[in-house]
Amino acid sequence: MADITNVAPGAHPPPAPTYNSTGNLWGSGSPEGVVVGQLGNTYVDIVSQNFYEKASGNNLNTGWIVLSGSGAVQRVFGGTANPNGSLSITGPAYYIQDDGAGNIVFLWSKPNGVSGNTGWV
Repeated sequence: MADITNVAPGAHPPPAPTYNSTGNLWGSGSPEGVVVGQLGNTYVDIVSQNFYEKASGNNLNTGWIVLSGSGAVQRVFGGTANPNGSLSITGPAYYIQDDGAGNIVFLWSKPNGVSGNTGWV
């Protein structure tokens, strides 16, 4: 299981904010003023491990809010498998799937209030 709390900054970061098919993003540093997003997109700063949501300003690089600062978002430090069907937790939460060598391949998020082992997007 990969635990990004133990990854040194710059160890395996993507070259720029990386998107997956569900609109989850990750990169190094805050997205505010940098990353253009759609309302509802999520973003994880892999250096600080802050979790952000795009709350306003569709198609703009502003409007990102930090969710993890309140302590309300659960960070599940994943592994190589898809969490759907295997990881039961109530959102909000995020799970980082890697390739077994520490390189992030997919960022999964679970919306607030969704429980059980399904609902990861």
